[in-house]
Order: sequence, then structure tokens, then C-alpha cells
Amino acid sequence: MISTPRIVIVYYCFILKTFFSLVSCLTTCTRLVILAKNFNFRAMPTKKTKYKKQAEFIRFQPESSPDSTSSHVKPNNSQRQPRVTPAKLKDDMAKEQEQLAQELTDYIAQFEHKVSLLRHKRPSDQELVILFVMNLHSRWKRLVEPEEYRFKTWKEAAAAARFHAIKLSVILGAERNDSDPMFTTAASKQLLASGYFKREHEPEEPEDDEEDEEEPVEEQPVDPKLTCTERRGPVVVPQGADKNSICYQVPKAHSGVSLAFLELEIGGRRVRALLAKKRWGASAMSVALQEDTGLALDRSQGYNIATEFGEVADGIGAVLCPIRHPAKPDLQSELLIQVVPALYAGKVDLILGADFFFYFAASFDVDKRIVRFMGADAPFVVDTL
Repeated sequence: MISTPRIVIVYYCFILKTFFSLVSCLTTCTRLVILAKNFNFRAMPTKKTKYKKQAEFIRFQPESSPDSTSSHVKPNNSQRQPRVTPAKLKDDMAKEQEQLAQELTDYIAQFEHKVSLLRHKRPSDQELVILFVMNLHSRWKRLVEPEEYRFKTWKEAAAAARFHAIKLSVILGAERNDSDPMFTTAASKQLLASGYFKREHEPEEPEDDEEDEEEPVEEQPVDPKLTCTERRGPVVVPQGADKNSICYQVPKAHSGVSLAFLELEIGGRRVRALLAKKRWGASAMSVALQEDTGLALDRSQGYNIATEFGEVADGIGAVLCPIRHPAKPDLQSELLIQVVPALYAGKVDLILGADFFFYFAASFDVDKRIVRFMGADAPFVVDTL
């Protein structure tokens, strides 16, 4: 006779064996489900029957050939997808341009209305310019943003965006609702459509007799004394700027007197820097010099400059300018210089102020005509404006 403990042991062993069998079955089923989800049954090659091929041909058969019953003709992808012609593409671009131009007009009106509601908490003009350009459509933003620092008010930025919108509408042949006279006359429209000014187009010139041929005029060399600003033409005071600022006129204290200039090399360009010492609280550079040297402009570092001739509030940012000693090129350093639209009506591109003399412990020796900085002497020249 089997004892009771032995029966209990056998019973529990049976239960455990059953439990482990169930766990093993569940694990196997779970793995099969995961495998079935990850397996791509569509990628498996299937054997098509004759009737399936016939049904597939009928499904893709074009309507223009209902009499064709051959099951050996394969469907043509070009018959299923409409072909985009250049004329249709141009028409679609014109419609898109028309819509974007209208959205720009609505955005300008909304922006002006929202600005009028900000009575006591109105941002500065420069901040409004940034806010206006920041929320422009990407098509206009990429065209207006590079000139953002030149705008004094947000309405100047809006005028620039509207100009580009009208220009693209003209080029793409979109419908216009503006009152701008750009390409509105029949003669200008005909000239635009003719492609007369394309680079590959060479208009025929009347043949002249050899006796009437004029001698070629030699190009006049550029005066090396001209500043980067002067080479771009007369300095124009932007709308809204103070015309009495020393950015746009030479102060009386520096007019017709002998001034000290230090020649430096910046970005591979020889630049004459006016040594202003304490008359300028910070060094300044013209926009023309910044663009010609390719120095990166940081608009967040711009601030006003205190001078003996008044505060200069025309700064648009700052650049980290490399300073190389002219007598010892191995001595190099950097100086944060403010960037302004112009300096002394374009007659100067770079002014080294009190920060230059402080950071580099610079000092004058008028008798020897040298300025000592970075621990070495460098000659300076004397000239008048």
C-alpha cells in the first residue's frame, strides 16, 4: 500500500510538470506571433495563374484601347500617372506665387494692426524689424533677412518684402493686385518676354568703317587711398537716421587737422585705422569694411558708443576682429569692434578707440611717430581728412 506522503509528492510533481508545459507552450506561441508580425508575406514570391494575369491586365488596361484582350501586354506606368508638362508647372508656380503675395499683403496689414495695439508696451524699432522678419514666409525671409541690419523701421523691411513679391510675380507671370508700376507698360512687358538681356543673347551691332573706329579707353585704376565705403559711392543717410551723426559727417575737431593713422592687415586687406584714443570710448568699423573682410557679424553684441562728439546709436552689431602687429606679424590678438553704417561720411573705415589702448596697453611717441602696443613699436602716419 502506497503511503500518503508519497501520493502527495507525486501529485505535486504532476502539477509542476503541467505548469511548465503550459509556460513552454505560451512562450512558443508568443514567439510565433512576434515572428509573424515582423515577417513580410508580401515579399514572398507567389505563383500567378493565368486568370490572375488576365485580371491584372484588365485592371491596368487604358480606356482608349478596349478592344485589346491580349494577356501578354504589361501595364505601363506612364499611363497611370499624369505627366507634368512645363506649361502646367509654370501655371502652378504662378498660382502659388499669387497666393503667397496675397498672404504677404494680409500679414503686413495684420502686423501693422497688432503694432498699433501696443501702446504702452511697444518694442523698439529694431526689435519690431526682427519680429517682422522672423515671422515672414520662408520665401520672403531668405531674401529680406540678409539686409535686416540696414532697416531702421519694420515698414522698410515690409517694403523690401513687397518688392521681392512683386518682382517674382512679374517673372512668374502671376496675377497682380498691387499698384506698383514695375513692368506694367506694354513695352516693358514685351522686353521682359523677349529675353533680350539674357547672357547668351548678343545683339547685332552695325558695322562701322575702320576710319570711324574709336580707340579703346583705358580703365582708370582705383585710388588705393579710397576707403571701402568710398568705393561703393556716396554715403546715403538711411531713412530715420540722424544726419548729424558722426557716422555721416566729419566732426569739427577732426576736420582739417593732422591725425594719426595705423596701417593694419585685416582679412588680407590693408586698412588705415584712425587712432582716436580717448575720444572714442570703443573701437568702430564701417559695414563696408566688415563685408569686404568677411568678418562674422554678431548682432547681439551691438551697443551704443560714447564719444566726445556725442553718443553713436547707429551700431548694428559687433565683430571679433583679428589684430596683427604690423612690425611683428607673429604678435596677434583679437578685439571686439562695433559695426556702424559708416564713419566720418565714409572717409574712415576703422577707428581704434579707448578699448584698443586699454587692452593692448598702447602708448604714443609723437616725436618718433610710433605707437607701442603688444610690447612692440609700430610706425604711424599723419594725414588729414
